[in-house]
Amino acid sequence: MLDNAYKFSPEDTDIIVGSIKDNNKIKIWVKDEGIGIPEKEIENIWERFYQVEKAHTPSDRSSGLGLAIVKNIIEKHEGKVYVKSQPGKGSEFGFYLPVCHKKQEKY
Repeated sequence: MLDNAYKFSPEDTDIIVGSIKDNNKIKIWVKDEGIGIPEKEIENIWERFYQVEKAHTPSDRSSGLGLAIVKNIIEKHEGKVYVKSQPGKGSEFGFYLPVCHKKQEKY
């Protein structure tokens, strides 16, 4: 997610990484001021090998696997991914993970 924010944002723009505990979940996100994603593309971006229309992609440095891998890993940990995006204004990619309540051993 962070790599995509860097690749698809103009130089000298902010990329924000954040986290917050929300009830029994932890929310982590990456927000950029990049090119954004057209609404018709959003439902497909988590699929393997999917790439947003070439007209909206500044380079061909992507295999289309990164977000599919992220989604798979997060879901294996009982989490959920999300994206909010506006073309020309940027995107926020994030995920929720359940808080682990296992007691930690002290060393």
